[in-house]
Amino acid sequence: MVKNKISTFQFFSILFLTRLLTTVTYIPAYAQGILLSDMIIQALIRAVIGFAVMLPLFVLFHRNPNMTIIDIAEKKWKSLGIIVAVIYLAVLFYYTVATVSRLDVFTGTIVFPDVKVNFFIILVIMICCYGAYLGIEALGRSAVISVVLVGVTISFLFATLLKKIDVMNYTAVFYNGFVPVLKSAFNGAGRTIEYVMIAVAFPKVSGKKTKGFFVWLIVQAIVTAVLFLVEIGVMGNFANTQLFPIHSLAALADFSIFKRLDALVTGIWLLCAFLKISFLIYLQMDILKRYFHKFSERKLLTIIYTFLSTVCFALSVSIKGFMTIDNITLKTSIVLSSTFVIPFIILLFDRREKPCKKQLQ
Repeated sequence: MVKNKISTFQFFSILFLTRLLTTVTYIPAYAQGILLSDMIIQALIRAVIGFAVMLPLFVLFHRNPNMTIIDIAEKKWKSLGIIVAVIYLAVLFYYTVATVSRLDVFTGTIVFPDVKVNFFIILVIMICCYGAYLGIEALGRSAVISVVLVGVTISFLFATLLKKIDVMNYTAVFYNGFVPVLKSAFNGAGRTIEYVMIAVAFPKVSGKKTKGFFVWLIVQAIVTAVLFLVEIGVMGNFANTQLFPIHSLAALADFSIFKRLDALVTGIWLLCAFLKISFLIYLQMDILKRYFHKFSERKLLTIIYTFLSTVCFALSVSIKGFMTIDNITLKTSIVLSSTFVIPFIILLFDRREKPCKKQLQ
């Protein structure tokens, strides 16, 4: 029985912000082969792919209420549970490193372009470890407050940018065919670590979780599509020349005497980064606690902090380190394997002996 739980709204507020981070920091190089307007369509297609990918996992959750993917695997064979736990632990660690590396690139090129940010990144990891130490309830409450602030900020940016939209910037949809758009949508799904978060954290959520998942899937798809809609309408092909187009878009916004609002997006980015890294570290700590009962949370966090800081510090030496870790093909393979292949294999061995009285809400 999971003692510490958060509400459905709190949980999916965390996921909304962590996925928003991926959206506002996307790199145009990942969308090669498709034209600008296809970005809007692929954001919506990605939601359909997300639903299909998560089907085996939700069938398992329906058959095994209040159990993580690790619990379900362990119920079949203890050794299988350990293998699955190691896999998910490695996936979460990998995405933590990737997220920190992206933060390193962002701060090094946008926020502090003339300063080495290696030690700043180490400090950020330390702060995020403290966030993980506070627990899932604290992260959930922070996410709810943050969602309100982010929602107001994004709405404000949209309102100031609408007058700058030029319909001539939009291109024909599917000009290069449907396959490149579908491939881009799959790559987008590969950057959605939130699917893995659901696999290992669903029992910590109370309320109508399945309904919450569908609402989150639809809302984040619409918000992403609208972001691309505004970006393309305002920037056109210029967006493809920028490392972080959404940040450049905010720099074009102005309101009254305020001529640049990119600081708002920078604030959103850093806020979302804190929540995402903290939650990823928390989930790693939660998995480790299953098998290292004698270790306190502080000791586990110290171990995670040491490994994470060492790896991230080594990768921050050059841009090649970031490009090595932030491989979209690798990410897509990892996420699809973790959220579809592994649950599907476990599903083949998961036979219901008798109907569960308590179904997944």
